[in-house]
Amino acid sequence: GGAHASAAPAPAITLTYGGGRMRPAWFAVFAGLILAVQAVVLLVQEGFAAAGIDLATPAGDALDASMGSLSMVLYADLVGPVVEEVVFRGLLMHGLRPLGRVFAIVTSAAMFGLYHDDLVQGLFAFGAGLMLGFVAMEYSLFWAIALHVCNNALLSDALGRLIAPFGATGETVGGWVVVAVGLAALVVVLVRYGSGLRAYVRAHRAAPGTHWAWTNGWFLAYVIVNAALTAGSFALAMTA
Repeated sequence: GGAHASAAPAPAITLTYGGGRMRPAWFAVFAGLILAVQAVVLLVQEGFAAAGIDLATPAGDALDASMGSLSMVLYADLVGPVVEEVVFRGLLMHGLRPLGRVFAIVTSAAMFGLYHDDLVQGLFAFGAGLMLGFVAMEYSLFWAIALHVCNNALLSDALGRLIAPFGATGETVGGWVVVAVGLAALVVVLVRYGSGLRAYVRAHRAAPGTHWAWTNGWFLAYVIVNAALTAGSFALAMTA
């Protein structure tokens, strides 16, 4: 990306951070990495299932049950991604950016994951939030929104509707296709760009002492409340 610093004061919400030019191939790479996050989460679920534990995802189940409504489809596939990106990447991450790009990306991703109040969805949202944060930071908020919409509308909703007529078999096959494609994308990116990612982290790490910001009262309250909601909904779903 074409990240650069500017002496001019930044607005509260900005469409452009780094201003890097997004190419179709790179957009496909980032979409592949979103699939990689989904693949890891699916493998975690399969691992627990093999041990006889079916990880409940109450928020995900509730969302799936409501997707027969056109208004809910529009919210989940378009309105939700726009609002979430504006809040978590446009406002929150942008506000944290002076503390370091990596710190801002990781912190906003963690808060994005906790916001979902669902263990399984939260894990996915944290991983996806890292990708979306990087895209917003080094390209623009517009591309983070586009990637988020692509994930919700195509990689999740459309794919789910495509395999739904095939029942449990289609769901299983579709899940393993996601795992295969996602892990392949992850391996390719790590092999080709792993050294560059490590260099990015080193170049944009937070200054010593910055992580004390995580002891801020409002941040701790946010973490505690959302962690409690997540644990409560998970426990109720597991005992239902």
